Amino acid sequence: MFSRKTIFVLTLALLVAQLGVAQTPATSSAAPAQTTASAPAAPATIDGGAPTYLRPETAEQRAARVGPVDPGSDPDPKQIYYRYGKRYHIEKHDNRWVVMTGGEPGWGRPYGFANVYKELYQKNDKWSWFWFEEKDESPEAVAAATAEAPKPWSDVQLKYFKWARTEFSPLTPPDSGKSINFTESSTGLPTQGSWRNTLTVADMNGDGFVDVIAPPERGGTNVPSIFLGDGKGNWKFWKENKWPHGLNYGSVKAADFNKDGKMDLAFGVHLDGVHVFLGDGKGNFT
Repeated sequence: MFSRKTIFVLTLALLVAQLGVAQTPATSSAAPAQTTASAPAAPATIDGGAPTYLRPETAEQRAARVGPVDPGSDPDPKQIYYRYGKRYHIEKHDNRWVVMTGGEPGWGRPYGFANVYKELYQKNDKWSWFWFEEKDESPEAVAAATAEAPKPWSDVQLKYFKWARTEFSPLTPPDSGKSINFTESSTGLPTQGSWRNTLTVADMNGDGFVDVIAPPERGGTNVPSIFLGDGKGNWKFWKENKWPHGLNYGSVKAADFNKDGKMDLAFGVHLDGVHVFLGDGKGNFT
C-alpha cells in the first residue's frame, strides 16, 4: 500500500503537469504571413552590414533576378554566373563613388564620373555590387570560365540546340583581315549654321566626282547649295547655280528624272510638299 507521503507527491506532480498544459498557448491555425527572400546569411566580416537589394523580394522574384545559381552575400568576383543566356561576374564598388540616379531603376554607375551603367546585384551601407557582363567569348575563355561553373542547360536542351542550329545563319561576319581608316575631308564645307534635314551626294556637273547637295539652310537664304568635290576631300561652293524659285528647308534626293543624262533634284520641303528641279549639268535648274 502507498504511504500518505507517496500519495501527496504524486498528487502534487499531477497538479504541476495540468498547470503546464493550461499555460501552453494553443497552436494558431491562421495562414502564415508572406515572407521575402534575401541572399544567404552574410558573413559577420562583411564591412558595411548585411547586403540587401533595393526592395524586398520573394524567393521567386530573387530567383528570376539572379539566375539559376544564387551568388550569395559575398560573391567571388572571379566566379561566372549565367543569366538570360549571358555570362556575368559580380564586382564590389565603394558607395562613395557610386551613383544610382539618372538611369533605369536598379541600374547605377559604379564609377560616378564615368557615364557607364551596370545592373545592381546588392548593396549595404558601404558597398554596392554590380553585374558585369563577360565580353571575351573566345572558345578558350568560355572553356576556362565554365569548367567549374554549373551547366545552364541540360544535355537534352543542348542536343535540341545543335539540331536547330542549322536553321539559322551566323550574324557575325568573318574577319576580312583588312582595316578602314577615315580622315577628315571637309575643306570648303560650311562650319556653322543649321543645315537640315537630309543631304545627298551625286555627280552634278559630270566631272566624275561626287558633289554634296544640301537643302536650304534653315533660317538662311531659302536656296539649295551644291558643293563640288574634287575627289580629294576638297569642296567648292557652286555659285553659278540658278534656281527657279526659293524653298524652305527639308530633304533632297538626286536622280536623272527625264533621262537626258543630267542629274536632277527632288526636294521634300517642310510644310510645302515636293518640288522637282531638272538640271542641265551646268548649274541651271528648271
